[in-house]
Amino acid sequence: MGKNGSWGIRNKDDGRTEGVVKLNTDLNSNVNDVAEGYESAKINYKYGKTSKEDIRRAKAKYEANRAGTIVHEFVIHGINDMIRVKKGQTQIYNSYKEHVTARKSGSFFREVGLPAIYHIHKILKTGEPKRTIVNNSFKYKN
Repeated sequence: MGKNGSWGIRNKDDGRTEGVVKLNTDLNSNVNDVAEGYESAKINYKYGKTSKEDIRRAKAKYEANRAGTIVHEFVIHGINDMIRVKKGQTQIYNSYKEHVTARKSGSFFREVGLPAIYHIHKILKTGEPKRTIVNNSFKYKN
């Protein structure tokens, strides 16, 4: 599993194929800056070092990060796998190739995934500039 989540396909007993996004449940560890920021904001508020608005914004960023992980897993990995399954091919998980492709100009992730992530940030009022969202969206390892 990646730092935030993973994608997989499993065959169901009824003959259908199911896509599954798994989210990392250990997000308050040192592997996730956004979750760590949310945890820190809660602790700092408890000791009077930050405001409720800071907690709200940190929580919004955390929730946007979680939703962005789902978008990442589905758009970068899931759609490719579903196309292969529909064509009768076996699942060939190649995260390196899929990540490299996603970074390219005009990629499906840039055309569909990033706008979805921007919209999530807008709805949650994270206050993150687009450049930061883009940079964070491409922090993944190949």
